[in-house]
Amino acid sequence: MSDPTDENVAIIGNPVLLQRGEPLIQALRSVRVAGVLASTVAIGSGSWSASIPVPDECALLYVIARGRCVGGTFDPATMVDLSAGDILLFPHPGRYILSERRGIAPVPLEDMLEEVLGGIEGVEGRWKSLFSSPFTIAGAEAGDPVVAITALRLFFDHGLPAVLLRGLPPFVHLPGFATRHGPFVEAILRQVIGQGEEGLSGQGAATRLAEALLVKCLSAFLADFADKRPGFGRGLRDPFIAKAIGAIQSRPNLNWTLAAMSRSAGLSRSAFTDRFRAAMEMTPTEFLTAVRMARATDMLENGKMSIAQIAEMIGYGSEAAFNRAFRRWNGSPPGALRRSSLTAGGQKPDD
Repeated sequence: MSDPTDENVAIIGNPVLLQRGEPLIQALRSVRVAGVLASTVAIGSGSWSASIPVPDECALLYVIARGRCVGGTFDPATMVDLSAGDILLFPHPGRYILSERRGIAPVPLEDMLEEVLGGIEGVEGRWKSLFSSPFTIAGAEAGDPVVAITALRLFFDHGLPAVLLRGLPPFVHLPGFATRHGPFVEAILRQVIGQGEEGLSGQGAATRLAEALLVKCLSAFLADFADKRPGFGRGLRDPFIAKAIGAIQSRPNLNWTLAAMSRSAGLSRSAFTDRFRAAMEMTPTEFLTAVRMARATDMLENGKMSIAQIAEMIGYGSEAAFNRAFRRWNGSPPGALRRSSLTAGGQKPDD
């Protein structure tokens, strides 16, 4: 018989301790948004179609607040019908379309923005205007908009959250998500825009709020749709691969050789490697590196540990080995990330 005292202690303890065996929760905790731009778009009754660029290390999230439109890739067959309450996420670099209907030649979004922002001086001034002033097209100035959309442009640190995004389709359509989670979505968007109106000083809070919405959307997609295609969701639904994922995420500091990862899954090395690659679209070693670097990035940005301590915490035998691995993954050494994080937080880096 369990001790009720122990159960009560667990109830008021750190919830993270109860989630260590849940690979999806661990992966969602690794999502880090580094910056966000937001704008509201009011669209009138005229004809319209936008060609939308998504750069590297970026995702776009559209919340349809009113009306109907279509969106997707340049292949009309892949486009989906969107209506009020839907969310559309573009998680990969490329160009996509948001349009009144299929078959309309799109106008580059950059040209549309230049018409609206061209007279505003300075980068921060344009940022503030994006957050605070509705972006109107297709005659919306003449009356109530036919379509209303809130757009979030989310920027990531290098490689994050690659494990989750890598297996996603070209776009993720979540029908009715903003309706089912109305109070949550409305509060997040209102606060993101409010913080963004403060300019650069509001980015810290705005990014964390946008991050919460992205995590909620990813969680919903992975729970309901991701088993239909390769990627993190399918890996979680393979009981053997899920064991390895959970073990690696719980203890990334261990000496995770391919043999050790295979044993944690209960498979031979060849069977594990083939099964992991088929489910996750990456090798076990690539996944291990992604988990370790996500953990390291979080500690570099938010912790007080030395780089040598971080190296030990995530499984590197020396600070030099960690420095080399981090530079290969990020393009710059861990010390540079720590210094930039301290500077952004108003602290003076130690020399």
